[in-house]
Amino acid sequence: MPLEYKKQSLFDAPKHSIIIHSCNAQGVWGAGIAAEFKKRYPYSYSGYYEQCKEDYNVLGTGDLSWNDTREDHWVGWIIVSSGYGKSLDSQDSINVNTTLALFNLCKNIYSYHPKSQTTITVYSNKFNSGLFGIPWEGTEFILKSVLSHFPRIKWVVCDPDLKEQT
Repeated sequence: MPLEYKKQSLFDAPKHSIIIHSCNAQGVWGAGIAAEFKKRYPYSYSGYYEQCKEDYNVLGTGDLSWNDTREDHWVGWIIVSSGYGKSLDSQDSINVNTTLALFNLCKNIYSYHPKSQTTITVYSNKFNSGLFGIPWEGTEFILKSVLSHFPRIKWVVCDPDLKEQT
């Protein structure tokens, strides 16, 4: 199964693995988990910021940082809303852009990782469910749908509050 859950913080993913989160198209990682990404991964933030400032049409895209040796992880982002805070896009728009951005991110992951690797593991939180206010079940459905087209990607959702299955 390409999607699994682990009871852990996203930042406890194995070193040099890919960790991703969703963000806005303004070049701002200013609140929630994005602010923590900015603090922990300033070089990756610079790549995201430059992408937003250089390319007018970043909404619905996903990319990876260049695994800077000064950072513990490959950082990826999906740009799902043109704004943030009170300027968030609608839930429908965020869902559409999440679908586009995940396809784009997964294509980039395939490009950046040689085909000789059988499985590429990606770690995320329950993205979109925090400050974007999107119910996780909808995002999970989108993620599973996209992953069905990328069989070499195994996705691990990190949730420190995960309840044990009985």
